[in-house]
Amino acid sequence: MKTLSSLLLFAAALALTGAETLTVSRRGDDLSIKSPFPGGWTLTRTAGVGGPSRLFNFRSATLGKEGTKEFVVKGSSDDICPWNFNGTYIGANHGDFLASAVICSAPHDLSTRDCGSEWRDSKGKKFYVVRIESPSILWVLSENLSKEKDIWVFSRPAAGETLTHADGRVLKDFKVQFRQLRPQVRVVSRKYLADGKELADKTTVECGVFTVEEEYDIIATDAVLKHVTANPGKAVSFNAPGLDPVLTQKIVYTYYPDGSCLVEHRAKFHRDVRPNYMGFIQAGQMAKGRYAKHLYYIPKTKPFTCENEEWDFANMVDFTRPIKGSIYFSAKMFDDPKNLPDRFVQYLKDAPGQPDAGFVCGYSRLTGCTVPEQRAKNSRIALFLYKTHKSYPHALDNGKMRLIKAGQTFHCLAYRQYFDPAQGYYLNRQGDAYVMYVDFHAPVKGKVVPLPEKLRALRTTLLEKSPGVEYRRNEGSLLFDSTGKNGYCVLKFQ
Repeated sequence: MKTLSSLLLFAAALALTGAETLTVSRRGDDLSIKSPFPGGWTLTRTAGVGGPSRLFNFRSATLGKEGTKEFVVKGSSDDICPWNFNGTYIGANHGDFLASAVICSAPHDLSTRDCGSEWRDSKGKKFYVVRIESPSILWVLSENLSKEKDIWVFSRPAAGETLTHADGRVLKDFKVQFRQLRPQVRVVSRKYLADGKELADKTTVECGVFTVEEEYDIIATDAVLKHVTANPGKAVSFNAPGLDPVLTQKIVYTYYPDGSCLVEHRAKFHRDVRPNYMGFIQAGQMAKGRYAKHLYYIPKTKPFTCENEEWDFANMVDFTRPIKGSIYFSAKMFDDPKNLPDRFVQYLKDAPGQPDAGFVCGYSRLTGCTVPEQRAKNSRIALFLYKTHKSYPHALDNGKMRLIKAGQTFHCLAYRQYFDPAQGYYLNRQGDAYVMYVDFHAPVKGKVVPLPEKLRALRTTLLEKSPGVEYRRNEGSLLFDSTGKNGYCVLKFQ
């Protein structure tokens, strides 16, 4: 396998030979990445470090051109992925939410000197103060109730309970809410690289490829509890140096001039965990604004009923339509249970004076844990679509994976991309290959897709197509026929 640096240099050379460049501005950890968009528009993607965890995150995507007002096509405040295991979301912007806020009806009279102190409920279960939020709110973690090595289990105080200290003090008449232990990640390193070279602060450059490399530890919650009780009377950090990590994760974000960003994860577990799911990518909905239509398209799905509502994502649905409850895309909703839907496409259409715009997030079929045969072994659910219209694709889940063992590693290559729907396809780089995704939303005969110059000397390989779709390659173009009301074809160029 080629090294990451050699792949970046290869991609940079390909980008520059096609006269495709990014304009990247860095101000501290705030980034602006500009690239051309069809019709003379400019796509500006912003990103930066923020939130309690101080990790890299996507922010917004806008389109603009000289003489027009820039407009937002997507806002992204929480599009980086946490893990979900041992009963909690953890990592990315999340801390373990099995911490509890004890909200007292009167001042509790506790202070920092009570951090680490032990309190018991009426059944003798132990709770430890981990933070004082306000004169009437304190945070607690229960004792670790797990009987298994490595895997932690915590509980909350029950409604109507009392908590009693050994010195006779009592907490009662309280409500309980969850709180996240944040930050519970420890950043190891972060680099900003333009064509493989470090990008200095307060700098604007043109480049073929821009990458952000970030590595961080996710701290084990039982290690946090031990740290709190070992330092009584102190307000401790939940990500202090020396606390045991449950896993270490390296993420490389690679931006290209074609509107894509490849997101490559490599994670290594230091502890056993009981997984719920992991996605490696997630995405909120696009910003409709003045657009008349906001459509959601998911190939390889069948029509289904959920909460007495009919849905047909393969034929595009109105994505402003309310969702009564969250939707889990399981095998009965796939064309093929062994080939899970792997890309999730949104379209904004029909706004006066604005171009149509598409956004897709998806998984690589070429490498990592999301190649079709591997993903089918790792995950039962293809997508969790939340009632807020946020998409959570699954790469692995407890429907197929009951335990992750210490020492186990995961590699995932995913992508996000903005594109012009009128082009008829989108194209992105995955390692040392290009992958083209062509979609049809009506029958076509002899549809011509001109091949970009950079693809013409490369060999074409069919990765996947739907029944009723046929293609042939000429010297400078592809010709497609599609007999159904929807169809797709995925091609690799290498």
